[in-house]
This record gives sequence, C-alpha cells and structure tokens, in this order.
Amino acid sequence: MANEQGFFSAEEMNAQKAQAQQNFVPAEQRKQYIVGIVLGALGFVAAFFIPIIGLVLSIVGMVLTNKHKDSHLTKVATIVCVLGILSGIGNWIYGIIVVAPQMMEQMQNAANAANAG
Repeated sequence: MANEQGFFSAEEMNAQKAQAQQNFVPAEQRKQYIVGIVLGALGFVAAFFIPIIGLVLSIVGMVLTNKHKDSHLTKVATIVCVLGILSGIGNWIYGIIVVAPQMMEQMQNAANAANAG
C-alpha cells in the first residue's frame, strides 16, 4: 500500500501493473462475451415461450464465450447461458409432462364429440 508520503513503492506498482495486465480483456474478446451474454439473456427469455429457440440461442452464446476462458466476463456469460439452457430444458419437460397430456385429452374429447354428433 501507499507509504507515509502517499506514494506506492516500485514493487507495489509492478504488482498492480501485472494484475492489470492479467485482467485485461482485448476488445475482440469483450465483444464475444457481450454477444454471449446477450444471446444467453435472449435464450433465457425465449425459453419460456419457444424452448427450442431458447436452447439454440443459449448454446450459441455458450460456444462463443467458452473460446476464451481467462476473464471474469466468461463466468458471467456462462452463468447467463446456463440459465437459458436450464430454463429451456425445464420448460420443455414441463410441456411434455403437463401440457401434452391435457392437449391429448382435449383432442380425444373433440374426436368423441365429432363421432357422437
């Protein structure tokens, strides 16, 4: 930390410089992370309406962000994409277990009504 005069020692400045260089993310990689985050967010939202679209968007976002695994932005984008994938799979399972049997029952009732009348 800073000494009594408020200055940093050369060793501390070198350590901070090394830390800054380690955390530096080039602009091209930042764009990929941002695209990954946006695709993951869109996938998360789309997963509630059309699960296959949500899955595709989230998987594409995951692929884009996992090309470079050396930034905190990778973690953010990965979390958003995983949430999109999980919500897409969850909505798909919900549709198969809950909605599909109800639709089948309605179709059978409609067929029975058509045959009776």
